[in-house]
Amino acid sequence: MRSIPSGSREESLPNLPTIRTMDPVPEISVNASSQQKAANEIQIAEKKLTEFEQIYNITTDSQFWLDTFKKIGSLRDEIRSNKGKIIKLKRNANYAQKCREKKRKILDENQEVIRYDKPGCPSLLFNHPNLYDHIHDSIEFGVADEK
Repeated sequence: MRSIPSGSREESLPNLPTIRTMDPVPEISVNASSQQKAANEIQIAEKKLTEFEQIYNITTDSQFWLDTFKKIGSLRDEIRSNKGKIIKLKRNANYAQKCREKKRKILDENQEVIRYDKPGCPSLLFNHPNLYDHIHDSIEFGVADEK
């Protein structure tokens, strides 16, 4: 393999900036473990990327310089991939939430399910305070249907 002469270094590959701004990672909810894992991978890759960019800008060895340039490219691809993964996971979570809301709305409209945990709907025990005693008596004394 031929080594790149030090004078042609500037001509073959562009210089990378020493200081760069990092794009913020979208806010992730606490219970989204896959999104959190991807965000952690982004943070690790961005730290490595910063270190490699600093090494890239100070190195004089052409082969090491080229290897560092390739590593920087792969780290940028990894960051881009993980950001895309987070976007996709957020979109899927949003879709699942909308489906749950739609299903809950349909069940409420058709009165297939009565919810007692929302405001204005007291607990079943408030409406029937002797429910447990009635169930117990029905089972104990055989008043309940045999089926």
